[in-house]
Amino acid sequence: MEKEMERWKKRWRDRKRDGEMEKEMERRKKRWRGGKRDKWKKRWREGKRDGEVEKEINGKRDGEKEKEMERWKKR
Repeated sequence: MEKEMERWKKRWRDRKRDGEMEKEMERRKKRWRGGKRDKWKKRWREGKRDGEVEKEINGKRDGEKEKEMERWKKR
């Protein structure tokens, strides 16, 4: 009977710990995702103010596309 109780307690403790880990992972995931989204929103807002949202979406700043074209022409 005594051993049975010990085994049960240990199992319960392990299960509890696993549950805690899962919750922590979820919390971290949400926080990370939120951080990414906020960063993008901030960049979007700044771009909107300057009127260069499209350039930011394409991943190129003002003259980068033109510079790249020049580089290709030289080849």
